[in-house]
Amino acid sequence: MDAAPLSMSEVLRVASVASPWCVSVYSDDDTWLRGNHRNEAAQVQIRLAAHAMNRAGAPAHVVAAVRAQMEQAASPSRPEAVSFDHRIRSVGIFATPESCDVFALATLPAPRVHVSNRFVIGPLLDAALALGPRICVLAASENAARLVDVTSYPARLIEVPDLPQDLASTVNLDLTHDRQTLAHRRISEEPKERLRVYAKALLRAVHEPVRHAKAMLAIVAAEPLASLLHAEADPQFAALAPVPGNPDRLSLEDLANLVTPRADAHRERARRLQISRLESTDPGLVLADVAQIHAALRNGAVDTLFVDPDPQRAVDDDRPESADRADELIREALATDATIVPLRAGDPRSSRRVAAILRYRVAE
Repeated sequence: MDAAPLSMSEVLRVASVASPWCVSVYSDDDTWLRGNHRNEAAQVQIRLAAHAMNRAGAPAHVVAAVRAQMEQAASPSRPEAVSFDHRIRSVGIFATPESCDVFALATLPAPRVHVSNRFVIGPLLDAALALGPRICVLAASENAARLVDVTSYPARLIEVPDLPQDLASTVNLDLTHDRQTLAHRRISEEPKERLRVYAKALLRAVHEPVRHAKAMLAIVAAEPLASLLHAEADPQFAALAPVPGNPDRLSLEDLANLVTPRADAHRERARRLQISRLESTDPGLVLADVAQIHAALRNGAVDTLFVDPDPQRAVDDDRPESADRADELIREALATDATIVPLRAGDPRSSRRVAAILRYRVAE
């Protein structure tokens, strides 16, 4: 079977669904995405969902409709139609009587089958945040250049109409036969200057596609082109250190595997930097009580929500049954455009598993 690409817009769409019977399933990728025959583990999860709906009093025709949607999603696709990407570690399945969405996830949430009037979105949001910002790779040499979106599963080539084909066609040597000016002589005779002109042309061409994708640029190139590209690029535009090496023989998957660890490390540093704000922010602007955070979210007063997205753990130690409140908080944060930062084991304040920084002080 095939899985849809995951984006924040898809998270928002799933989070907005309100239906009497919403089935959420988180499972390993082998159960739903691999192989060319029906997987028994997927069938077990479908039966668990049907059993949970029956226990909750769902009408027989509704159970049958949801089960049919999930059976269709679990049906094997042709092996050649399913793109394998080992970065995919799990799937999220979201079924109603009318539809069933399946998303490939790079995270590994705890397995779960849940029936409610809303989908469980915490792990889905966590997976989407783990992909942000998107990463586009400029793989360049003197002989070729490509722009690749390595956040997609599988990685995909981005068409860039004005992308230079190679060094020779970009820096035309001595076209005018005018060798009197120093500038022309420097460009046409100095190899490093020719490479600098080439690097600038590459960056000009990819700037708009990368900006439009709201992505960061990663550079894979041999020296000295790698250093020239990094030096000429806007530091906010190309925040990742260049990966040295000739990329000409690397597949799209190779490029994704090469860059993903650096991208993940960059994202984790950004997440920890956000968490450090909890310690440096005025205590009068920090909340740790779930009820107070919920009220502040409803009033649009929360700037940043810090929450453990794992629905298996309660967000309130005094209310072990409050695991679903994490999803409530996340929905409120999405609705008010608050920044959401996922908490992990070992993070400051992670024992409470929820905190918030306010946009302004709230009257007690």
